[in-house]
Amino acid sequence: LALTFIGVFFVSTMFLTVAYAQNGAATLQELYFFNNEGKKSQLNLAQKVIVRFRASKTDEEQAVFLNSLGGIGYKKSSIFGGGTFEVSFLPTASSYEMLVKTEEISRSGVVDAAPVFFVLGREAVIDGAVLLPTTVVSVSFMEKSLKRVFGDISFFQFTQKGKEWHVAFSDLFFLQNAKDPLHTLSFVNILRASRDVSWVKAVSPNFQFVGNEFTA
Repeated sequence: LALTFIGVFFVSTMFLTVAYAQNGAATLQELYFFNNEGKKSQLNLAQKVIVRFRASKTDEEQAVFLNSLGGIGYKKSSIFGGGTFEVSFLPTASSYEMLVKTEEISRSGVVDAAPVFFVLGREAVIDGAVLLPTTVVSVSFMEKSLKRVFGDISFFQFTQKGKEWHVAFSDLFFLQNAKDPLHTLSFVNILRASRDVSWVKAVSPNFQFVGNEFTA
């Protein structure tokens, strides 16, 4: 599809402490993951944001809103289903500026928003998490157990892949109705260190390139 150009917590638990800015916003320090070898990798943000309209809009209404975001262009995206767009910003925008912009867009109430990261030299989004249980578990058990720790976050679906489970959220990145400010990466990192969810053997973010998924 052709690119359309437009105008210019603190959370205390027994197992982990995650620092948030005073206003509850995410910080760059939280944007990391551990690969299969257990190595911590800090993530940098690309100059793009994935947005998904929360309600049905006409093409004209979508264009008006997308034009208001201050980007340099946008195009439709197949990531996260229909009503989804990839919005590009100036290549000089820093990771901090992109994180602030992503949160600002998400708070608009019109769209949900997710940051785009550089992973293995490519652009990727995080599509939920991949859990490896220690034993056989049911969907209802996982959902109740995870909500007991994190609060009333909304799950889209649990999909079993061999011994692993792909956990997809209803929200793209910033998870609403959590006990404390929470996003997909902090969900993964808290769960990885948690002693309260003993049935989880391993957990990783589920990265998705355009048309592909992988677990780092």
